Amino acid sequence: MSEARVRAAWRDAAAANAAAGTGGGGGAAADAVLVALPPETAGRLRLASARMSPTTGAWAHALHGPTATLGRGLENTVTVADPLVSRQHATLALTPDGWRVTNASRRQPLWVGGVELASGESHPLAPGAVLRLGNTRLRFLAPPDHLGNGAAEVGSPMMIGATGPARGRPSGLLGPGITLQYALAGRSRSALWWGVALALVGLLAVALALTAPLLAWLGDSALLAGGPRHLLAAVALPLVPAAGAMGVVLLTDRYEREPWSLLLAAFVWGAVIAIPLALLAERALVAALGALPIFGGMPNATLAGGITQTVLTGAAEEAVKGAGLVVLALALRDQFDNVTDGIVYGVMVGAGFAVVENVAYFALSPTHDLPWLVVGRVLLGWLGHSTFTAIFGAALGAAREAHRRSAYLPAAAVGLLAAAALHALFDTLLVTGQTLADDGVSPAGVSRAAAFFLAYLSLFLAEAALARLLVAALEREAAVLRAYLADEVLAGAVLPGEYVLVQDARRRARAERAVLARLGPRAYLRARALHQALAGLAVRKWHVAQGDRVKASARQPEEAYRRRIAALRARLAAAEAAGVPLHP
Repeated sequence: MSEARVRAAWRDAAAANAAAGTGGGGGAAADAVLVALPPETAGRLRLASARMSPTTGAWAHALHGPTATLGRGLENTVTVADPLVSRQHATLALTPDGWRVTNASRRQPLWVGGVELASGESHPLAPGAVLRLGNTRLRFLAPPDHLGNGAAEVGSPMMIGATGPARGRPSGLLGPGITLQYALAGRSRSALWWGVALALVGLLAVALALTAPLLAWLGDSALLAGGPRHLLAAVALPLVPAAGAMGVVLLTDRYEREPWSLLLAAFVWGAVIAIPLALLAERALVAALGALPIFGGMPNATLAGGITQTVLTGAAEEAVKGAGLVVLALALRDQFDNVTDGIVYGVMVGAGFAVVENVAYFALSPTHDLPWLVVGRVLLGWLGHSTFTAIFGAALGAAREAHRRSAYLPAAAVGLLAAAALHALFDTLLVTGQTLADDGVSPAGVSRAAAFFLAYLSLFLAEAALARLLVAALEREAAVLRAYLADEVLAGAVLPGEYVLVQDARRRARAERAVLARLGPRAYLRARALHQALAGLAVRKWHVAQGDRVKASARQPEEAYRRRIAALRARLAAAEAAGVPLHP
């Protein structure tokens, strides 16, 4: 194969790669990837504590074109911040016989696997080989026999997927996705599953029957309190925190994205099912509390009773909201992957609950109190219920991430206790300030302001801690993609550019927006579906490697993911070649 033919083939592969939306949104497509590995003294990669490489400054380095340089200098293709690395340490080149690496350093050695290269020496660079420069290790990822002997020409099964060329039209761009399809597969024969499903449907029907009259009564109360404007405020203002919560989910769910159907189901649980159950539980607790004469002789009986009531009602609300997450984690375990998912679904459940609760507050409050409610429940407390429930979701997600069934019960207990404690603390502070002001124990303005400040300070501190947990969880999720898609690149099922893009949330979003602008909405949905399939493949392989059972079917999710990746890539390449925007 001549050098001119090699370069022409590389250009064709790069064009196909860019057409698939893997070039980072208009940049050159990646032909190979260098992946930073931990130092040898650190042992194998631990996903639970993975961080960005301190020596290279990035995890994956895309190689655009048939040549690349490595070294400490900023002018190199890949800059390695290692004092033992020369300014220009190594060069990589795609030759008619495949990739080769040359030691360009005059003094420092270069290792390719177990082979040491002296200055000026070169060596074939096979896909999967590990380079060592100083204390830095880089793994070279490229498709098999990369354009070297014609075995992997563009359009061959090796380039578009290990399972062969895709036929037909990829379906379900707005459907549940492969993970959810396989999670539901085989359940039709289970009597227990049908019993649980029917029980949930019945619970939803009863909850709707209870919630609808409640909302109608709240609407009448708002009209009586302030007319149509008050009713409009009671309906519209609670939607603002819900929209903010959805924005948080869109920003948070970056890698293995959750299906919209389950996100909607989580919202419905909070808004429809949890509300009447919580009201029934709270009334029962308040009635039982009122029958106990334990506060009658206390000097601050009103305050003690109010605090006790807030603790009990907070615990009841968190238990009811958290029950939805438990159902999801147990019934659809394949779709509940990690801490990130626990937080995402917790935010949605809390947002649904907050919508109805806020409608009640705005509808039943006098018109002159609406500005204070806007400040407390829309501007400052817009993530209040979502924060409480996300704490419980994070605990369940940590148990799932540990891949030990024995971890669920302790995690659920700790998570529920933490969520209920924060909820009770928030409400107790507000109740205490109001009660002290009403009883004249302290100046009304001082007690209310202090209680307001302390309550929201506790909420903001909890949100900051939750955000830190989320960042670490996202890093682990990206590490899963990085670790479990590497061999897919070596097998040819995943292109190098796709590998780089799917683990970089910002570049992935830019690439999807570029497809939208260039090719239209349907191509945009296909690009998102392609990236979702890549992430889903990695997460599925991770779960199986950690002990999850294989599916009781001839075709496994991994194979379905590879076929879907190939089909979506082919469709995007065809749309790019046609240059005609695709509309739904």
